[in-house]
Amino acid sequence: MTGHGWDMYLHTLAQYLEHFAGRPAHFVTAEGPPASSGPGSWAALEEALGVKGPFARGQQLRLAPEGLPPLEGVVDFAYPEFVNFLAIRTADGLYRFHDNSPMGMPQAVGHYLFGEIDREATEQAWRDWLARAYD
Repeated sequence: MTGHGWDMYLHTLAQYLEHFAGRPAHFVTAEGPPASSGPGSWAALEEALGVKGPFARGQQLRLAPEGLPPLEGVVDFAYPEFVNFLAIRTADGLYRFHDNSPMGMPQAVGHYLFGEIDREATEQAWRDWLARAYD
């Protein structure tokens, strides 16, 4: 699983250079509760976003995370053998949703957001969303 991570990170760098070059990024990360590390936890994350995979590169998606603004964008990374990962490029960021459950770890998000944000409040909002997704 982690071998595909390098592909994703290098792709994210390429997306930054192509779509956001020169703009400062705010890295926003959040981890789900322990309940998000078990079997079926990726399906709960998809449900909380209002989508269902598999996803295809270039696919238009609208995500509806409760308590956060909806996200409209394009799937910018999809790897057939790495199905439990969602990468969306919007006008203001690169949103990454990671299924860490195969490693016994909670679901996580790692977003690169461009523009003015309150990083701490945004991270807390994503933590709260992840907690609600696994209530």
